[in-house]
Amino acid sequence: MNVEILVDSAAFCARLGQDLARARERAWVQTLSFEGDSAGMWLADAMLASRARDRRIIVDCYTRVIQSDRFIWLPQNLADRAVRDEVRSTRRMIRTLRQRGVAVQFTARLGLLLRRMPARDHKKIMLIDDDVAWIGGVNFSDHNFAWHDMMLRFEHDGITRFLADDFTATWAGGGAAGRVRFDGCELLSLDGVTNERMLVDLLDRVRSARRSVVVHNAYVTFPFCDALRDAAGNGAKITVITPAANNRGFLRDYMGWEATRSGFEVRLYPDRMSHLKAMLIDDACLIAGSSNFDWLTHRFQAELIATITRPHTVAQFRTRVLEPDLAISSPITETADHTRGQRADRALRRIERLARRLCPREPRQRPGPGHQQDIAATPALTE
Repeated sequence: MNVEILVDSAAFCARLGQDLARARERAWVQTLSFEGDSAGMWLADAMLASRARDRRIIVDCYTRVIQSDRFIWLPQNLADRAVRDEVRSTRRMIRTLRQRGVAVQFTARLGLLLRRMPARDHKKIMLIDDDVAWIGGVNFSDHNFAWHDMMLRFEHDGITRFLADDFTATWAGGGAAGRVRFDGCELLSLDGVTNERMLVDLLDRVRSARRSVVVHNAYVTFPFCDALRDAAGNGAKITVITPAANNRGFLRDYMGWEATRSGFEVRLYPDRMSHLKAMLIDDACLIAGSSNFDWLTHRFQAELIATITRPHTVAQFRTRVLEPDLAISSPITETADHTRGQRADRALRRIERLARRLCPREPRQRPGPGHQQDIAATPALTE
């Protein structure tokens, strides 16, 4: 098995572009956001140029209501020409892809009055032929390309096969909860239905840390903070790297309050938003993928999480991501605003309870062995 860490969009695109150019049998992509800007068009052009026999893209319905990190139906956005132009550009891009042989399908319906908005399919997957698979955090939109982020590239036929089954299940309209283990690597696929049960082992691993846990994420909330607090109680040093320019600013207040009451060290990544999703436990176990460490992951969202104990990959993460980012990230020096932090905590818990009532979890099934989806028989969704 070969595992490669690609940091930020330029390195990711350069490597993925090589993979798409050499693909002959399969070029499959799944993403949360796929927008008609330069980032989205880069992927569209690369897929159109690919000589792969089977080219497909799965896009979460999130893209139908969120463009450029903005809810398109708000009055101020309806009146914004740039937002309207991007929505039209996205529709044209998808129409062109379908007309030229790239199958595009949307997943995870939003429901009446967006009641299923919490239940997004948050996975990012790229599959090239039978031997290369990608997972991570990068979406195909300009604002996401500008953020700090990370992707994992695997060369391993077993991982590719597992993720191809996952992709096929989503394409067929089902879910793909599952777990697979290879040498020094476990992949966990969350379906948004059984997440709480599937995440028990991961949370126990966090609680059992003895020396250190370093979390690199913008959106750390309960129940992951609870597990980190337990680890701190066992004597582990807890460090959270989170962006100073968080696109969900109230979460910085929340984390400052949580750190003060739980004894975490919080360091602010400077200058730009960081969308990176990783955790290093006891300097020996790397957890990374599409998942944030928040209540949405724990309850609602379909995700892919890799737990890697291969020393070479852990060392690669440490030298390419963790050490450089720690070096430029500054500890929070101001006293945490407990009122704002507690207010954020109460608001998040109210939202989570409301989401539980309004967004029922729907059972999903993985298609059985040998399932084949006939692309030609798949109805195109109207744009």
